[in-house]
Amino acid sequence: MRVKHHLLTAAAAAVLAAGMATGAAAEIVPIHSYHLDGSLADSYGGPSLTSYGGELGANGYAFDYHEGLGLATSAFADPAVYSVELYFQFDAVNSAYGRILNSSGNDDGLYVHSGNVSYYSDHAAYDGTAFSLGTMHHLVFARSNTSMQIYVDGALARNLNGDPASSKILNPLLFFIDEGSEDGRGYVDFIQTFDTALSAADVATLYNNGRPSPAGPSVSDSVPEPAEWALMLAGFGLAGAGLRRRTARAA
Repeated sequence: MRVKHHLLTAAAAAVLAAGMATGAAAEIVPIHSYHLDGSLADSYGGPSLTSYGGELGANGYAFDYHEGLGLATSAFADPAVYSVELYFQFDAVNSAYGRILNSSGNDDGLYVHSGNVSYYSDHAAYDGTAFSLGTMHHLVFARSNTSMQIYVDGALARNLNGDPASSKILNPLLFFIDEGSEDGRGYVDFIQTFDTALSAADVATLYNNGRPSPAGPSVSDSVPEPAEWALMLAGFGLAGAGLRRRTARAA
């Protein structure tokens, strides 16, 4: 019977180690989450989005040319390190260009251009990945102090080295609004922001998990916390102690 106790203890330790490792790797928590279900409020209690025209419905926000949403600069802890996730579509663009993100107040920013999506900075050439009009796309723009990445539908579309000042959030971050006529009309289902530059693995996880819950949980809220794993291990220990006592009485 002593062998059974040792096996039980070893199994408990293995379960604890595996569970804690899984829990440590699974957390991807936004700082702001906007589900646009009849409200512009943040599920985490932060600043609400500002609407510039458009129509907020029960399941998303529809925008026409020269319309869109805005998020205050104060919503970002570091204007140089952040990620933005959104699920949206353009039905049409006003010219060859359709503005997605505008943090600069000038021409620099994230666009759809001639069927591709990329970042336009200092009049550099466009280079990106296919982006179809009339189709919902999952898009993540991740910025660190040394590079920027654009992900479309869970895959890396463009890696941009350098630290262009135009992508720092020095003005309210605008969605779909251009200071000229390089904009579009379409629909957005949800928007989330993060205070880190998400990795490719993070983005793939977000894409595979689909629409976030209105309650605003982390990506994997079903994984027990370390304290819960400790309680489970304690339970295994008590079970093993009971087994030893029953074995001693039987002997």
